[in-house]
Amino acid sequence: MHWNRVIARHELNPELSTRAADFTEATRVLEEIVETHSAQHHDRPWGWKRPNLYMLIPFLAEVLPEMRFLLIVRDGRDMALSHNDSSVNKFGDLVLGPGEPSPLRTAKFWLVSNLWAMEQGERCLGDRFAAVRFESLVFHTAETLDQLASFSGLRPSPADMEAAAAMVRPPPDGAPEPRRKGPKIGRYRALSPEEQAALTEAVTPRLSSTRTALRASKLAVGRPQAP
Repeated sequence: MHWNRVIARHELNPELSTRAADFTEATRVLEEIVETHSAQHHDRPWGWKRPNLYMLIPFLAEVLPEMRFLLIVRDGRDMALSHNDSSVNKFGDLVLGPGEPSPLRTAKFWLVSNLWAMEQGERCLGDRFAAVRFESLVFHTAETLDQLASFSGLRPSPADMEAAAAMVRPPPDGAPEPRRKGPKIGRYRALSPEEQAALTEAVTPRLSSTRTALRASKLAVGRPQAP
């Protein structure tokens, strides 16, 4: 089992028995990764994108106390129809209990895992943690990039910001298609009204506290309107 999967399973369920040697090895590998990337970028700021890193937030915060963590959150209804089921296949039983693969199960996993990531990010990193909706980046690009630059502590030039904005392209217009074929935003709209309602319910948290409500606002479903 890969080192990050071992640590992720422990972070999601601390009652699991994880040998101290696993943490020692994971720390060594992570420090090597950071050293290599820092050297390649001549100690300039750099980022690391890996889909399941949000499951390692407590471990990462301990090993990299100065890091900043940005969680990109996509609409859970679209994620429920994604062909990429690796996270729920690896960790679904641990988070939700045993169950057969289905869009509803993936939607429930999306909700639980993202709320958990936000809780851990706030607890372990404070203001060095931020969550941004993917749809906001696509449809409100300039505003979202300004927020990201501020969060990262960078001061990009206007030319750099313009170049970054040019890399963000909204999906093509037209009716979305079913699973695996449609645009990445709004693919759930190809489902029947009943199926859409079921997915919406699955990705909507039950608000038990003000803090949960604040986290839920960052997960709010629905497609932002283009400015």
